[in-house]
Amino acid sequence: MIYTKLEVSPQVVHDVLLSYLRENSNSFVIPPPISNQIAPDRHWFEATREAGKPLNELIDAVFNQLTVSDMLTREEVPVDDSTVMNAYNAYFPLQIKKIILEEILELIRFGVLFQGKYQPKAPNQNFDFSFDFTHGTVMLTEFGVKFLADEQSPPHYSTKQFLERLSQYSEPDEELKTYLSEGLTCLRHHLNRAAAILLRLAAEHMLQQLIQSTEKAISQKAEREKFISYIRKAGIRIEERAEVIFRKLEASSALLPSSGYCDEVANRLRASFHSIRTLGGKASHTSAKIQMEEVIDHYSLFASSVYPIIVKIIEYHATLVAP
Repeated sequence: MIYTKLEVSPQVVHDVLLSYLRENSNSFVIPPPISNQIAPDRHWFEATREAGKPLNELIDAVFNQLTVSDMLTREEVPVDDSTVMNAYNAYFPLQIKKIILEEILELIRFGVLFQGKYQPKAPNQNFDFSFDFTHGTVMLTEFGVKFLADEQSPPHYSTKQFLERLSQYSEPDEELKTYLSEGLTCLRHHLNRAAAILLRLAAEHMLQQLIQSTEKAISQKAEREKFISYIRKAGIRIEERAEVIFRKLEASSALLPSSGYCDEVANRLRASFHSIRTLGGKASHTSAKIQMEEVIDHYSLFASSVYPIIVKIIEYHATLVAP
């Protein structure tokens, strides 16, 4: 006997829910009357009465989409007791449905959905409706329709998955985790500007770690003091601080894990860091439009070209200063 352990991240549930709402948006709004059909008033009346979907039906629909996709993590666990098997086979689907419910309630809080139904005031007498909030029917708001049309879904990875990707190189410290976790949460809720600014802070945090590591790794006192003076002269000007450390690493092969790392710093790290810095600076101006796709690309850039390169150099520096 076996039970199937099912797991899914809230972000994946969020994305599948938005995808389902986009594909079925006509079912969640009041349709306009269509004048070129027979009895347009009656047709519109019936469509309005049927608009929306009961909360439990929406949860089941999203759950079914998840189960037929490859987005659920499945693990078959052997057991000796059928009662244990039955309990867990009911427990895990219920847990996922709870996550779906939480995401629906979050969209209601955000103003994308509202919970209510249009009920005929006097069926078969007129076409007037009243609001009924007792049935649990979910519908799209006008803002929700625009939101689904204008915005794309964030990438199909959760904060946990993103941090696990970084952990393949080295475990991120708590400060970095905070910047990235809050940034990805903002991205998930389509707060592109805030996500870009938090990513810049994450990149600046890694830059500071690289500066401190390099300072310790420089063995000659005069050379180290010269490096420190350049950093101090740059002050809080991030672009200048970055160029001081990048130029130092490019000019000092002994501070890099291998000769090939000079190109990594010059071509990948420098360009990626400054691109993230520039985006974060742009996002600080409210007149600038920040596209979600642009922010997503820069989070991927951080994970592929900023974090791993800096971590590798810092780890190498640790071997130079080891007692």
